[in-house]
Amino acid sequence: MKSLAPTRSSRLRLGAALGLAAAMLVSPTAPSQAATTAPVLFDLKTLAPFVHPSEHPGVTRTTYSRTGADPLVINAVVIDPAQASDDQLMLKGAIGIWSRAVPLGGTTGMATSETVKSLLEGTTSTAGRRPYFGVNAGYFDGHSVDPATGRKEGDINGVSVQNGKLVSEAVRGKGGRPHGTVLVLDAGRPYITDLSTDLKIGWYDKDGKLTQRELDGINRLPGRASHCERPEEGEIQRGGICADDSEIIAFTPEWGGPTPTNGWYANDAKDKAPASNLQVSTDPGIEVVIDENGKLKECYDAFIPTARAAVTPCKERPAGRGGQTVAPGTQVLQGIGEGARWLRERLTNASTSFDLTQTVKDERYGDVLKLNQSMFVAPGGERLVENGDFPAELTPATEGCPGTGTDCRPRTAAGVDAEGRLILVTVDGDVPTHSVGMRRRHLAELMKQLGAVEALNMDGGGSTTLVWEGNVANRPSDEGGTQERAVGDALFAGVGAYPMSINPTP
Repeated sequence: MKSLAPTRSSRLRLGAALGLAAAMLVSPTAPSQAATTAPVLFDLKTLAPFVHPSEHPGVTRTTYSRTGADPLVINAVVIDPAQASDDQLMLKGAIGIWSRAVPLGGTTGMATSETVKSLLEGTTSTAGRRPYFGVNAGYFDGHSVDPATGRKEGDINGVSVQNGKLVSEAVRGKGGRPHGTVLVLDAGRPYITDLSTDLKIGWYDKDGKLTQRELDGINRLPGRASHCERPEEGEIQRGGICADDSEIIAFTPEWGGPTPTNGWYANDAKDKAPASNLQVSTDPGIEVVIDENGKLKECYDAFIPTARAAVTPCKERPAGRGGQTVAPGTQVLQGIGEGARWLRERLTNASTSFDLTQTVKDERYGDVLKLNQSMFVAPGGERLVENGDFPAELTPATEGCPGTGTDCRPRTAAGVDAEGRLILVTVDGDVPTHSVGMRRRHLAELMKQLGAVEALNMDGGGSTTLVWEGNVANRPSDEGGTQERAVGDALFAGVGAYPMSINPTP
């Protein structure tokens, strides 16, 4: 694959982040040097390290373990571009491999979820050229089910960018932060920041006047936003789900399967029958297919009154929205509630066009993030380390694991050190005879002790997975530690990714 350098703005962003991080390590007045009143309950030096043999320059995997009454198993992979030979160290991410080199058969992409092992295998049909390793990445909606296939949706919860294309909108940040925190890979170089998105759908009347409304989301079920901590106006929050009965959602080819019908349902964490407390809209709504310029191609409505039949270009489809393939060069809009009414009122002839705009803003650096085809973005959860110190919203731990409460879990984390090395960590848990897991504060302490000056909590629990040289190398916790969970996306290093250029061209 052609080596692409980071853009000028992202190089400045990366340089500013690393310069600030380095200053945090040496300045006597830096926040990282301030006295911390919370006790340090995790010490990496108390674990036995084992450095695994690696044939890949710049990639080091170390397993840290502890046996006894409270066993613990940690895998840390450090990616150092300064140690890599030319074009051998490559880094990227993947979502459901909607354009996978190896056909999966049936639905792929964000319409479903896959195991990390499957995601990595799908990057190439040549086994010897598959990624060296990979880990799970962002939080996703693991409870929405396609009734036609029984497979779970892989909707990423937060900003997701694949090959420079925005495929999932921002959510409000975890841990009380106003914006979602993400890991950005730009031409293979990592940095952590906070992103927001501004999505609009517009329509021009016969006089050229533009009317706009919010485009509520990309590639997710209408009416449902999972991992929601603070509902917006008009939304109802229940069980970590924000429900909104008036939305317009856009689906891109990355969705990878037929668009969702109003028959989709949500189940509970144990994969049982539909659960009443997890919201999915049953509104049949309206579905509109547009080309890459926003021009109407076709549309379907559940019911078309006689008075509207003479002016609408839509066809009546009693089943309503859903079942549409999102072809390359097209998008599909689904509207429910007021969103459906907004679309209907503007679908008055076959030449109707819509104007879709999107802005991704870097809230940490105060500018617009310019997407490019080498860019991948994975959303995370809570900040663990910021500017070399623990963020204020990270609750101090008062006891170790297992202890009390429910915060001792399997964990996945991503961090960047002052030299620009990427640190990816998995912590096994929920299997008491193997590993008890970690609290978030312990995870933050671990990342600092590994050298991270910026670190981010990724999806954990049963999602925590490390694949090394084609095999699952940790112990995922589902089914008592015997089953790898299907996830929404993954980070990987190896062929098919972008070289981590040490000296990017201007």
